[in-house]
Amino acid sequence: MKKQWMDMSRDDELWAKSLKPSYSSGSAKSRIEVTVHSYNHAPLKVRISRIQETKAGDAKFIALGRLTAEEAAELVTVLNEALSFIRLPEQKRLDYRG
Repeated sequence: MKKQWMDMSRDDELWAKSLKPSYSSGSAKSRIEVTVHSYNHAPLKVRISRIQETKAGDAKFIALGRLTAEEAAELVTVLNEALSFIRLPEQKRLDYRG
């Protein structure tokens, strides 16, 4: 049995935003998601993921890979939002509902 390297119950997602879906990864529809996490109350980190919808409607993580110019421009904007969230004082982050 493969040992899980990370206890997901300790991983807190504090902020998330998805870019508009696109067909940049071939013919399958995918979206890029930017999230801010704290694992075991450690410093906050940004995660960038590309999520592809399967034919069954399930979501699977795939390599971020190459970005279209539109995705790159939108990603820069969303990353700045994520960094602004990280820079908020802790109490304001707790109250944040963006």
